[in-house]
Amino acid sequence: LALEVPASRYVPSVRSYPSRLPELLYPAQALMRKVSQQGRIEFQGKTWSIGKAFSLERVALKANPLTDGLWSVYYGCYPVHEIDLRQG
Repeated sequence: LALEVPASRYVPSVRSYPSRLPELLYPAQALMRKVSQQGRIEFQGKTWSIGKAFSLERVALKANPLTDGLWSVYYGCYPVHEIDLRQG
């Protein structure tokens, strides 16, 4: 920066940035939940905290084939949380 402040080098991006990303697509058989504004979902009669970063977004739940009672929560194709039904 040659001892200049970073703001002197700032240039706005020419790429457009949408105010809302397109809705993610999930397989038809996926268990879907919409995350509350507080970052929670309802599943199996309980409330689970997923994270405020996912507020008002849709997530998918997929059972772990190797561990009974363990579910993975996906945002798009990314696993973001696990729900363990074996724990109270």
